[in-house]
Parts: sequence; structure tokens; C-alpha cells
Amino acid sequence: MEFEKSFHADLIYHLFAHMNLIDNASNLFDKEYIEHIKYLKFRMNKEHYLEEELYDLTDKYLNRFERLSMLNFIPYDY
Repeated sequence: MEFEKSFHADLIYHLFAHMNLIDNASNLFDKEYIEHIKYLKFRMNKEHYLEEELYDLTDKYLNRFERLSMLNFIPYDY
């Protein structure tokens, strides 16, 4: 697998793209990105399970938003 940015920034963006932070100005949820990843995983015969796993992580993130919100503002499109 090839990373477009730094590994850490790609990983954080990947997680935030799957987390729908409803009514949050810093929401990075991206349904098109998720569908593209699902397609790529399907082509590689890999299971796509991250959406289910992130429900718990999303709740934990929102409960600690004041401390973690800076992560949403990393310039992922550099």
C-alpha cells in the first residue's frame, strides 16, 4: 500500500473520514472516500469493517472533543 502524505496524517485522515461528527464544523466524514476504500478492499479480497469499529471510537472522541479537536485541523490536503 502506498501512502499519499505521511503515514500518520493518512492514518488520522482515514479514521476521521469514517467518523461522522454530525453538526460539527470540523467534520471530515467522506462517504465517497469510504466507498472508494470499500471498492479497493473488495478488489484485494479484504474485509471492510472499520465503519462498525468506529462507532465506539466516535463516542469516545466526542466525549473528549475539547482535548482532541486539534486533530481535525491538521492540514490533510497539503
